[in-house]
Amino acid sequence: EHGGSIRHGWTIWEWPGIEAEGEFHAVWQKPDACFLDVTKKKDGEPRILFAPDLSRVFAGRRIDNIRMAIGRDPLIKGWIRANEELQRIISHKMKGVPFGQGLVLEGAEYDIYERAQLLGVALKQSRDARRAASQ
Repeated sequence: EHGGSIRHGWTIWEWPGIEAEGEFHAVWQKPDACFLDVTKKKDGEPRILFAPDLSRVFAGRRIDNIRMAIGRDPLIKGWIRANEELQRIISHKMKGVPFGQGLVLEGAEYDIYERAQLLGVALKQSRDARRAASQ
């Protein structure tokens, strides 16, 4: 209705002292070439850091986030591995399921989810996270 086009790429998030993460995302590229993110953010962020990616488009399948440790706590790598493993499980279970529909994790799958959650809680209390928050 207002012209422009979709631009796929990555929203870049930072967990200070812990990790940086790229989340596959799309924004509206207005006719004047400016980008506008029209997606409401759960934490109410008024702005995001967006990196266009001309090599990817959304094709109805989940694209896992890209995670990079920026802190030194050894738990960070375990947290990243647990989240990557969890996303592989989710992607496998969601094959053929309409995007946005829920799923159930059971047994070992739920254990991986729980491990990621527990590591996340531990990292929130870690020295790296406390140091980054105090700066």
